[in-house]
Amino acid sequence: MKSFRNLVLLALCTCGDNFQQQSEIRQVRVLGVRATPAEWVLSAGSTVPPPPVKFDALAVSPDDRSVTFTFAVCRGGNPFSAAFQCPGADGLSLEGGVLAPTSASPLSGLPQSAAVNIGYLATDGTGADGGSERGIYAFSIRQADGNVSSDVPNSNPQLAEIVAQTDGGADAPKSLARSTWPLDTELIFTPQLVPGSIETYSTPSGVRTEQILYSWYSKGDDGGVEDLHSSEPLEGIGEKTSRYKTPKVSADVTIYTVVRDNRGGTNWTESHFGVR
Repeated sequence: MKSFRNLVLLALCTCGDNFQQQSEIRQVRVLGVRATPAEWVLSAGSTVPPPPVKFDALAVSPDDRSVTFTFAVCRGGNPFSAAFQCPGADGLSLEGGVLAPTSASPLSGLPQSAAVNIGYLATDGTGADGGSERGIYAFSIRQADGNVSSDVPNSNPQLAEIVAQTDGGADAPKSLARSTWPLDTELIFTPQLVPGSIETYSTPSGVRTEQILYSWYSKGDDGGVEDLHSSEPLEGIGEKTSRYKTPKVSADVTIYTVVRDNRGGTNWTESHFGVR
């Protein structure tokens, strides 16, 4: 693998995730990409390599076909050009989705904050139209500035569970996973984060609290996936709840909840329940 410095210089860009927005999903669709750890904070002049970072993703496909992923560090160029192939000719492949540099040359030439473009290819192996998706995930790299607070790397937010209750009903909220609900009933979903998931961080203008964004998707027995609701981020925490109308016939349903913070952290959970 090329040196860590070369990887960075080849791939610096401040581009975001590539997510198609639509209410009904009938093709391979990546719902979220996650880096663990969520970012690197590096000391200028250090030759100690940063910890390995593992990239993985959550995706859906027609008829529940299995989706496989390939990840690569993208070289320079326009990553959103139709001719750009990362993974492929324009990327350095990451075996197992892991970026694990063996050395880190002095990084004093890097800007205070930057992002490495990680390209992904998700495919169901059919080769059909809609059977694959390419996209870009921006992995954050920051230089340590000596401030104890700001030098702490960002962490991915953690979802403890999703709780649900009927809209306007007298029932108490309960865990959505492995629960059973009546037909043709509107439910309200509320995510519960693990304490400490909403972090504070230092900026030149003062201490800030992370913004949190939730995205919701449902999948029924027919294999189709619907984009239920994506809230706009608010200061401190995004709008939590989402509404869902249960089917008029018995079904097994999966709810995908994706949570993101405004610093690149991402996580998700799948909740399976019955409608009878």
